[in-house]
Amino acid sequence: MAKAALGFAFGGGGWLTTWYLGVLQGLIASGAFKPGVTPIYGVSTGAQAAALGCAGGDPFAAVAGALLDAQHCLDTGTTPPCLHTLDAVMRARLNASLPAGAAKACSGLLTLGFTKPLGDARLGRYGQPRMMWKGNFRESNFTSDADLIDAVAASGYLPCTSANAPYAVFRGRPAMAGGYTLRTPCPRNAKRCVTVHSGVPGKLFSSGFPNVSVAADSAASSLPSSGSGSGGGALGRRLAAVPAPLPSSCPIEVGAPEIVFGRRPGIDIYPGKYNPVAYTWWTWESWVVAKPSVEGLRYGFELGIADATSWARAAKIIK
Repeated sequence: MAKAALGFAFGGGGWLTTWYLGVLQGLIASGAFKPGVTPIYGVSTGAQAAALGCAGGDPFAAVAGALLDAQHCLDTGTTPPCLHTLDAVMRARLNASLPAGAAKACSGLLTLGFTKPLGDARLGRYGQPRMMWKGNFRESNFTSDADLIDAVAASGYLPCTSANAPYAVFRGRPAMAGGYTLRTPCPRNAKRCVTVHSGVPGKLFSSGFPNVSVAADSAASSLPSSGSGSGGGALGRRLAAVPAPLPSSCPIEVGAPEIVFGRRPGIDIYPGKYNPVAYTWWTWESWVVAKPSVEGLRYGFELGIADATSWARAAKIIK
């Protein structure tokens, strides 16, 4: 199969899936992304928007559903919202948003990334069982719409948060959020890859912008922190876990035995790069898991449309 001229890679960001849906809508409107034609890779929350895009779903309807879900989860009163029920909420929304035949439309065009969990015999700081992550795997062929939903849900699974279990199971394989080990992986069937990530702090955020570089090392801000501090150190540093079975129940502590990025490329589309953001970076980041704001997530959708449109104009896809 000949490679497409352009492909996209969507990273993670929790409830900021609304920003990714806005980016998707902007890319579709500009003609840069063609449902059923353009290759796309998605991990974590970006997997939801990526699946919707390749299947030809409606981003406006999807974001309306996401806002309803956010309000429902806030109403549960748990910390974070929808603790242990988020996976069920996500699956219900995917079932409602993805058009029939999504798996057939997406197979070969959509690639989803997953993180491999790894058991660790050491106990965490609070005497809890410990689970690490090491490496990842991907899938780009889906046997049914239900199989596709299973894949998207596993790619976004947060240990002991999405459900009361340390990891998801996809086709018999333990899996959790692909964003732990994959920032914005590119589809192999595209000549040029455009990377998209909500977790990069652009310089056009409101006051409170963190003092970090976003040029050639822009993915650094989304590097996950380990509960024990084991994920720190230079890129490429490997920290071996003590072999042990995967924990079977919650709570657990999650760490990172291996940083798998090597050299990190810049991100093409991220909030605050092209358009001013009315909120501080810290407020934006609080919407990821801990404190989603329905008003803020709605704003994120509108910003995503503007960001994708600005990118398409800069790339001379539109005037």
